[in-house]
Amino acid sequence: MLLNNIFLAVIKSSLEDLKKAILGLVVMSGDLEEAFTYIYETRVPPIWENAYSSLKPLAAWTRDMVTRVEQFAKWAESARPPHIFWMSAFTFPTGFLTAVLQFSARQNAVPVDSLSWEFTVFTVDDNNIVNAPQGL
Repeated sequence: MLLNNIFLAVIKSSLEDLKKAILGLVVMSGDLEEAFTYIYETRVPPIWENAYSSLKPLAAWTRDMVTRVEQFAKWAESARPPHIFWMSAFTFPTGFLTAVLQFSARQNAVPVDSLSWEFTVFTVDDNNIVNAPQGL
């Protein structure tokens, strides 16, 4: 969660500085001018892309970012992760899945090679999913 907080602080700070520069309260630096140009062209400023890379335009990227932060915030508040979550929210999903397999192998004292994944892909229209997958 710390990384999300740092990331959000960078976005907030750059937007506040950009607002001050536009109002003429501070000098517009090269970085602020670049951020302004990117935002004006509905592209994601390079300084914001440090959290996760995406080829989406600014509006879609922003919606994804808000959804990611909400998902991880809910996850951080609960006792355990949800059984159903948006996999694309992870910057490196393969690393997350490997960590879960290793954790499960250690917890159950079984070889990690004996574990595997089974995925069910849902569409946006499947928001009424309330039950955990079988076996959980």
